[in-house]
Parts: sequence; C-alpha cells; structure tokens
Amino acid sequence: MVEEEISKSPFEEDKEVPKEPKLSRKSRWLKALAYIMVVVFVITFLCTFYFLNKEYGDEIPELLFDASAEFDISGMYDADGTLHPYPVIETDRDEFRILQITDLHLFYGGWPGDNKTFALIKDMITFTEPDLVVFTGDIAFTIFNSRMAERIVVLMKEFDIPYTVTLGNHDCWGKGTKHKIANTYHNDKQCVFPYGPTNIALEPGIMSVGNFPIFIKNPDGDIKYSIICMDTGEKYQGDYAYISEKQKEWYTWLMDGIEQNIPALPSIAFMHITMFEVSLVPAGNIAGMVNERFSRQGKNIGMADEMLKYNVKGVFWGHDHTNDYIADYVNPEISGNILKLVGTRSVGYNGYGRSGVDKGGRLIRLDLTSGEFIDLENSTVTSTMVYA
Repeated sequence: MVEEEISKSPFEEDKEVPKEPKLSRKSRWLKALAYIMVVVFVITFLCTFYFLNKEYGDEIPELLFDASAEFDISGMYDADGTLHPYPVIETDRDEFRILQITDLHLFYGGWPGDNKTFALIKDMITFTEPDLVVFTGDIAFTIFNSRMAERIVVLMKEFDIPYTVTLGNHDCWGKGTKHKIANTYHNDKQCVFPYGPTNIALEPGIMSVGNFPIFIKNPDGDIKYSIICMDTGEKYQGDYAYISEKQKEWYTWLMDGIEQNIPALPSIAFMHITMFEVSLVPAGNIAGMVNERFSRQGKNIGMADEMLKYNVKGVFWGHDHTNDYIADYVNPEISGNILKLVGTRSVGYNGYGRSGVDKGGRLIRLDLTSGEFIDLENSTVTSTMVYA
C-alpha cells in the first residue's frame, strides 16, 4: 500500500505569531486599580456580613465582688440576696483525673484540620478516662466562633463526664461576642461554667467572665480539692492582657475564705495565657520542652507569689503551642512552697506547630487523700501515645 503524501496547501504560509502589545503605564495602573477595587469590595462585603450578623447573646447577670463581704463556701450572693452557688463535683474514688485540652484553633467545624482535632480529642478522652475535661482556651480561630463553641457542646455530649472552659485570647474575636460564647457554655448543663463576678476586669467596659472555683468531693462527701478557673482576657494596651488587680483581690478573698472553712485545702488553677512569672524561673528549674519564647501575660502583678501563700500545687495553661514543660516557681520570702507552673502543648491541627512535636494534652491526676499530684512528670498525653 502506497502512503499518500500530505502536501501543504499553497495558501498556507509560515507566519510569525504577533506579540501582544505591551500595556501602557496608564493601562497597568487601571488594571491594578481594578484589582484593588475588587479586594476592597470583598473586604467590605465580609465586614458588612460580620457586623450585620454579630451575635450578641444575653446579658450576663450582675454579680458584684465586694472584698468586705462575708465569705460563704456555698457560693456568692448578688445584690438581691440570691445565691450563685459554687459548682461541686463528686467522685467515687480517691483519685481525680483531669484531662487538659488547649488551643484547638477550630476554623469551621468541618475543615480537615478540625476533623483531625475532634478525632484526637475523642480518642484522648477514651484513652485517659478523665473525671473532668478542662479546655484552656483558644477553642476557636475564626469569625464563626460561636458555632465552634456549639460544636464543643455537641462533642462532649458523646461522653458522660463534666467539662469546663477558660476562654482564650482568640475565642471572642468572631461574630459571637464574649456574652454569646459565655452563654453557650453556661447554658449547657454538662459544662461547669458559672459566669462569676462581673466587676473584676482590667477596667470598666472590658469583660472578664468565667472566674470561679470548683470543689471536688471524695466518696465520703468531703471537699478535698479546689480548682480555680480564671479569665486572662485577650489584648490590652498593645500587649497580651493579664490577671487584673481586681481579679487578684477576688482570688485572695476566695482563698482566704476557703482557708477559714477548710484549712490547707489543696488547690490548682487553670487559665489560658502564660503567667508572666514563668519567665523568671531559672532554666535549671524547668523540665520538659521549651521550643518557643514564652508569650506571657502583659504584666507581672505578683500572682504567683500570692498563690504561694496558700496550698496551691500548680497552675496550668496553654497558649504557646509547642511548649510542654513544668517549671518550679519558688520565693523563700513568701513561703517554703513550690508552685508548679505548667505549660501544655496544643491539640489543634489548624494552629501552628513544630516538626517532631506531636499534638496532645495533659492528664492531671490528683490524690484526694494526700493532696499531691500523681506522676505529674509523666502527665503529657500525645497523639503517638493515643494511637500506639
């Protein structure tokens, strides 16, 4: 078979493809201006959507702290004489287990990183079998922050255990105001979240919510431990916020009152932003991982020294995602006590991390008989341990 020769049409000629003419400087400016206008439109649309859909929540009942008021270990009274009871958790054993989970940084609830974070939290709860779960802030990192709070409520319904929350610096930056986020946790009966006193913020107009004690009762019905939750706020005067002088005054009033009713009752505390004083601890007194600088509270008001006056065993926070350490804070001029300052790694896969540092949390085991920690040095729980 003879192949036919395909010949080129005589009408076809090799032609050079004409180059697109260069845009003039004026045209380039107009094109750039068009891009800028599109970006401005998108930002304006999002801001309008944000503010028109702001979720304000219900007003929080006024509960004014007065340092001269008589302390009642059952709760605080408001101006009308109504008792706002302090929460109590009863246990049927002499060991109380707390799972601390921090810095989830949830985006939308169905994001791949969200799903991984939810899965790890569920598996950590199953793995550790805690009596209480404490979320120490930055649950959300999105304008849909109130939705993320609701997702935590739904998640915890899968487990028949109480939980509590200390709000972080990112939790109230979205559509949901601090009122709305606080309402969500307060209204969930499974969540231990009293609003606490409403007049102990850094200054009037700033809201501090979720400052309260939780008392732990042993199988005999005796109070054997106190857990103090504190709100460290967001930003203040260009830096991270900090425990206010008024909060410190409330804490002292609370601890003095507890001391009068139950002398030397052991206590621990939870908050979100790293305490200033950890940066004062010598490196030789810090065990664990310090992979990043301490993003500490904006001011040292002497909170650690105040805690040394009582039988406070330790303070736990998150905030610095890749740090996981236990620091021994001492001040012989105050007391001979050692205060454990404990930073816990983040659990969230959306937030920043570090190669070789697993996501995880911390299992805090309290001996209700001796009042001491049980194996605090090995309290870290990592994804590798959970999935081994």
